[in-house]
Amino acid sequence: MASTPAELMNDFFAKFNAGDIEGVLAHYEPDAAFVDEPGKVAHGTDAIRESLSNFFAMKPTLTNVKTETIVAGDMGTNYTKWSLAGTGPDGEPISMEGVAIDIIRRQPDGAWKMVIDNPWGPAILD
Repeated sequence: MASTPAELMNDFFAKFNAGDIEGVLAHYEPDAAFVDEPGKVAHGTDAIRESLSNFFAMKPTLTNVKTETIVAGDMGTNYTKWSLAGTGPDGEPISMEGVAIDIIRRQPDGAWKMVIDNPWGPAILD
């Protein structure tokens, strides 16, 4: 259980890099939204699992370059600068980077989970 926003992010990145998709999914509320790519949003655990499987197929390493969190009561916003290195379907190296904007919420049991995960941040406006 991630009892702070920082624990949520640290464990999310650790689970992602371990290839533990179920561990990653545990950090989302059941009805969460995930921006798969600009213009395409996955809603709910099953749809997010399907979207994330595309990332996991690259055998990626996701790096948390820097995170800032703003919390008001039981809600928060994470701003995370990230980079990703992996392998494309053709065997060629792939690298990406971005700034995620995530909405998080403290659950009744005290755990923090993601409500909206937008790894593309303001790039969805382009």
